[in-house]
Amino acid sequence: MKFTNASVAAQVDNMQACLTELCQWFLSNGLAINPDKSEAIVVSTAQRSRRTNTVSSIDVADHSVPISKSLKLLGITLDEHLAFNEHVNNTCRADYLLLTYLCSGQLDSKCSGVSVKC
Repeated sequence: MKFTNASVAAQVDNMQACLTELCQWFLSNGLAINPDKSEAIVVSTAQRSRRTNTVSSIDVADHSVPISKSLKLLGITLDEHLAFNEHVNNTCRADYLLLTYLCSGQLDSKCSGVSVKC
């Protein structure tokens, strides 16, 4: 959904109406949305996010869901500017920990026949 400075409030209201209709469709088809597992993010350029009014939360199934700066979706961390800095940092941190574990020699007792040289 595209926001302009003048239409942020109108677009948020439109999005809320769509979410309400979506929740009603789910309920009428025997499904439910779990608002405790719902996340929301507003994606924009850094310049635009400084100029526009920020939305602090949206309502999903009569529960307020706060707007996050980043969220994890299918293993990829998305941030509000689609910069992927947080995703790269998380991946490097996880890889470093795995490499440290592999090089510590603890693997030798668990996996016979596997040698790792660091």
